[in-house]
Amino acid sequence: MQDSQYVKASETVGKATRGWDGGKLISGRKRHMGCDPRSLVLLVMVTPAVAQDSLVARELLFRLALLHAEFAIVWADSAYAKNGLV
Repeated sequence: MQDSQYVKASETVGKATRGWDGGKLISGRKRHMGCDPRSLVLLVMVTPAVAQDSLVARELLFRLALLHAEFAIVWADSAYAKNGLV
């Protein structure tokens, strides 16, 4: 499974690691997680909130494939369907 969550960040957090998501009106970061069928976390990527889920998913899925070649099916939020990822 693949999904992301927003984490609000204060002004003291460096601008290089946080961003503004106009859709959710949140300034902060996003956690992108890849989990196994039992919901155990296999991989986490943290990006600025402005990062597009579909673009980050490409990198996350690539890294998951390298680490866990046994997985053949991915369940993901509809936002990941952009760019033909899932």
